[in-house]
Amino acid sequence: MQIKRRLTRLLAHRATEKRRKTHGDVFDDLGFSPKKAASLKLKADLHEKIIKRAQEYSQQELQTILHETQSSVSQLMRGKIAGFTLDMLIFYADRLGIHAELKTKQLKKPAHPHLEMAAAR
Repeated sequence: MQIKRRLTRLLAHRATEKRRKTHGDVFDDLGFSPKKAASLKLKADLHEKIIKRAQEYSQQELQTILHETQSSVSQLMRGKIAGFTLDMLIFYADRLGIHAELKTKQLKKPAHPHLEMAAAR
């Protein structure tokens, strides 16, 4: 949740600063490629769930549960997820008793504006 708030604030600042049109996707509006944006969305969602569960434990307990150093646990809890891979977050979720799975569903429209143009060709 913390990373989403930060991104939303940054997006609002950038949109005001440049007066550019947004596409309703924070990661796209921040200039991330569709590939990176998809990964970041998954990481942010999984991180939010991990933090919610991790707040039940002390940092020392989390070090033991997650098999991580105090520094890594601290970074995780402060929302600094750039240094964590999706694989690591899935492992942490599992260690905390969170079942993580990836679901797919067919959208009626492409999610990214560039894909709409490509689909129309």
